[in-house]
Amino acid sequence: MSTSSMEILSNECFYDIFDYLNGYEIYQAFSNLNDRFEQLINSSSLLFKTAVEISRDESFSNFINQMIHLNKHQIFSLHIKLTNHIDSFLSQFIIDSSLNNLQSINIRGIDSHAIVSFLKSLAYLPRLFLLSIYIWEFKGFKDLNYIYQLIFTLPKLKFNKLSFFYGPSSYILLPMITNKQFSFIKHLVIDHSCTLEQLNRIVSYTPQLHRLSFTDEEDDNNTKIDNHLLSILSQLTHLTIKIWHTTFDRLEMLIKNTNLKLNSLSLDISLEDVNYLDSARWEILILKYLPQLNTFHFDYTEDMEGRRKLSKHLELEESNQFSSLFWSERKWVLETEVDFEFIIYSIRPYEKRWYEYAQQQPIINSSLQLSKSARLNFTYIPIYNSPKAPIFVVNSVLTATNIYHLIFTKTEASIRHLIYLIKALPDLTTLKIHDLVLKEQNLSTNETDIFLFISKTNKITKVYLENMTGIEQVDILIKLCPRMNYLQINNINDMEVELFLKEILSIQMEDIDNCLCSLCFRIPLLDDQMMETLEEMIDHEKLLINYTIKRICDSIYLYWR
Repeated sequence: MSTSSMEILSNECFYDIFDYLNGYEIYQAFSNLNDRFEQLINSSSLLFKTAVEISRDESFSNFINQMIHLNKHQIFSLHIKLTNHIDSFLSQFIIDSSLNNLQSINIRGIDSHAIVSFLKSLAYLPRLFLLSIYIWEFKGFKDLNYIYQLIFTLPKLKFNKLSFFYGPSSYILLPMITNKQFSFIKHLVIDHSCTLEQLNRIVSYTPQLHRLSFTDEEDDNNTKIDNHLLSILSQLTHLTIKIWHTTFDRLEMLIKNTNLKLNSLSLDISLEDVNYLDSARWEILILKYLPQLNTFHFDYTEDMEGRRKLSKHLELEESNQFSSLFWSERKWVLETEVDFEFIIYSIRPYEKRWYEYAQQQPIINSSLQLSKSARLNFTYIPIYNSPKAPIFVVNSVLTATNIYHLIFTKTEASIRHLIYLIKALPDLTTLKIHDLVLKEQNLSTNETDIFLFISKTNKITKVYLENMTGIEQVDILIKLCPRMNYLQINNINDMEVELFLKEILSIQMEDIDNCLCSLCFRIPLLDDQMMETLEEMIDHEKLLINYTIKRICDSIYLYWR
């Protein structure tokens, strides 16, 4: 588009566009074009959002030259990742009161020796509401107390996040706050480990806190919660904890002894304590001590090799616990993911899924439907020495819930994997596969018998094949899942659309026992002409009589009786 063509757009339109662009890129692209654009990019109505990652010397040189020429009062946010240039940036880009519209700073890659001068300079900013700092490494200076005290002196700050992974958290011994010293921070993210005592000292500076996130540190189980910390915790609406050391028994006791009024609770648990999977205890805890809880996010990560070595798993009173009325009424569903050597159990608010977008598929609302929404997602298939290896994972998962939906994300699935998993998961109703491998898949006599058995007994009605490399994949899926009534394919690769559709409908017509009656597939260059061609082919070759075909964006939906 030429400059003259662009100029028909209004200033308001340009401001809307600029809202999605980096400030220094706007300046680089539009400065020195003509008087109108010069006035536009220098207008006080335009505020720049700057976000950039710099790792090369020439990239930094270009960036700093542009930043120096920007009008400082136009900078709204400064989000920068610096690998090697923090000293040069801080010496050349002076932070002072001229940055009177700077409201957000997110800086990654700062060293501990540079952070003190940086934090002191922030005191000049009259509208700094959000500050996020990632300390790259600690070089000599390890006084986190001073770092936190400098942060808490920033007068307008509402949000703060301080992150590091290899640092001196044991040095956090802040003095308790005096009545005349406090911060206005409402949302605090302590992205490093800390004990309850250290947490107490930190939050003593934030009496207006409503949202808190922290990572636990190994603590004395007999440590009592200070009354001041109890007071702060009781006013929180949102709490997020990364758990490495706190057992479920300990967490349960802390919740019972604290008058929490949480709307949202998020737990990321890396400690192996299977009591965290006891839904009955969670139900009692939430009903009695967290009655206002609306949102519950829960991730429990378990090492598969560690589980293999356990002689006995937690004996739960009954399986399918996380599908009870308590969970379905709140629309909190359990999902399980297998990622390399880990099993991750997650509880999330229910979100609409791929199989609900099929035509005439009612939105899942009832408690009964939600109780059958648990899914198992393999992002990695445990290899070991046998295609039966994933069954170990299934047996572990089934102690927590029944599984109704099976997914293979970003990983290949073989027919052997499918038959053993489907046999072990008799309640499956949907199947989603990233890529189905057929080569060198000669089944043994026993495996063939299993294939025939599960084809007669499985309840799978909806199948999604993301990446189709040959029509034989569809053929075997129809044979494996004869009750399938809906098939979705995301990518047919280089196969001709007409040939693809003809082949599938031919397979469907040849097998009078299959239930397939709806098909969805994606064509990136789909247009109305292609839709007409497909409809003419279906009619001319009498592939279907009573059918409906429709286009939604780049997807074709075909239904027949």
